[in-house]
Amino acid sequence: METLRGNYERPSQQRSMIELTKFWDKNDPIQKGEIKASLITSQCNGIPIATHDKPPSVIAPNCVNQSGCLWCQNLRDIDSFDYIWSLFSFRYLKTIEAAGVNTKETVPSDLVLARLTERIIWFRDSSNKRTQWVEEAEMRMAEGDYHPHWCALIEFLET
Repeated sequence: METLRGNYERPSQQRSMIELTKFWDKNDPIQKGEIKASLITSQCNGIPIATHDKPPSVIAPNCVNQSGCLWCQNLRDIDSFDYIWSLFSFRYLKTIEAAGVNTKETVPSDLVLARLTERIIWFRDSSNKRTQWVEEAEMRMAEGDYHPHWCALIEFLET
């Protein structure tokens, strides 16, 4: 009963922040170098190496920034509907970001949009099954049904 009252009935925000900080200091996969799933929900070996065609204005691959994954030699697409839906959702997120920049010059988010579109077109044109996945993802996007990986961020930026 004393533990309940002392630790749980009136929680301390400061103690909670300290515990969370300690937990992530010990378990953060980025600091430990254990990332094996890329930030755009694909797969990689966690060793960022830039591709030969990476534009100078986009961020270098770094396993921390989602856009950097697109120009990493170790990025591997996943052959699934979920991955294509994630690409569409990420592309929509970047569309929102690009809309916030008022310039006629090409900005990094424009290059990311083009790269994502290239990947989606490849999936669409590669087989009938993948074409169906692309069409389903397009319908979901039109309905405002975003991939869970991106949903909260998109909803936040749309408000």
